[in-house]
Amino acid sequence: MSRTNKLFELPSPSQDIITSLKFNDSSRLLCTSFDGTVTIYDVKQHVHNMINESNGGDNSDIEKPNDTQVTLNTTILDATWFLNQNGSDDSIYIGCADGYIRNLNVRNQLSEIGSRHKLGVCKIKSMNYNGMNLLIAGSWDKSFQIIDPRNGNGSGAGSGSGTSSEKFTISNKIFNIDTINEKLVLSTSDRLINIFDIRNLSKPLSIRENGFKYQTRSLKCMPNGDGFIQGSIEGRVSVEYFDQHKNQDSYAFKCHRISGINDENSVPNSNNNNLDLVGPINSINFHKDFGTLFTGGSDGHVCIWDYNSRKRIKQYGKLDINLSVMETDHLSLNFTQGFNTSNSGILAVGYSNDGFKNIANTNDIKNSQPIVKSKVLIKLMNEKEGLPKKK
Repeated sequence: MSRTNKLFELPSPSQDIITSLKFNDSSRLLCTSFDGTVTIYDVKQHVHNMINESNGGDNSDIEKPNDTQVTLNTTILDATWFLNQNGSDDSIYIGCADGYIRNLNVRNQLSEIGSRHKLGVCKIKSMNYNGMNLLIAGSWDKSFQIIDPRNGNGSGAGSGSGTSSEKFTISNKIFNIDTINEKLVLSTSDRLINIFDIRNLSKPLSIRENGFKYQTRSLKCMPNGDGFIQGSIEGRVSVEYFDQHKNQDSYAFKCHRISGINDENSVPNSNNNNLDLVGPINSINFHKDFGTLFTGGSDGHVCIWDYNSRKRIKQYGKLDINLSVMETDHLSLNFTQGFNTSNSGILAVGYSNDGFKNIANTNDIKNSQPIVKSKVLIKLMNEKEGLPKKK
């Protein structure tokens, strides 16, 4: 096995389920968990040490990674890095189950920003609009708000006169948020996709059904701005376009399924003895250079797809634990021992065990916690890994 095929495990962030993984431009990896743990990994130093060790190097070239960990007294649902006006991206904004949006600065100081939601802030996203760096926060209370962190108030990007209490309400609970250019895309619990123009948030540009039988689990806008890709809890991925004239190019496909499961409860001699074990599509991302699609599911697999030619490029080996979140990044590093990963990417994957959800008694405290610690794995990708196959 080549070095670039090896998975490196970072120090365990938490016993609990991982809720977000995000790289910043300095290749520091932000990781959050349900139990309120915020971990910031010095990935560059971790990789340096791991490569040095795998090459049989001595310990003289190993430095302790400058990792940081902070614990909040609340459940964390999502988090994002934020690009400040001075160009640094070391500020973190956190969506919490108590309805607050919290800022964690470089001095590990916490502050609340924007107005509090009635229910949890399940998604938080940074974006650049008209030269301003803004935050978008979506909640289970059927509302979202846009925040200008320079003053902590709602930016009013769509109305011109925002206040700290201004929110925009939609039909149902928000599950996913993403942006590209001037587009804001939201998925909701009533299986609808709301598409807004950030310049006018008074009403959506369009509202469409997600096309699935069940809820959307993950959503990401295409890097070229043509549309978005969503994954469902039923093991399906859908490729959608903003332009109605391109809707004929939209399609969906099944993935992250284990075939041939024997159902002991099936009627003997029926045609249903062999079933598919369906894995929800928990995470969607894109290769930074090639634009190819990464999907991660509860089946423990990560797959790479050329969604334009409708072909799977690669499937990574299965781990016996559910994939929670996934992030891709570029990292230019030079190591001793002649190893150089310049022009390569990094795949970071968060794995968590959620089997405790299946317990019969919700008051069973002993068994209501993950039995396997969550893991964060990183993989150095070679220059052509994720490149679409030639036609």
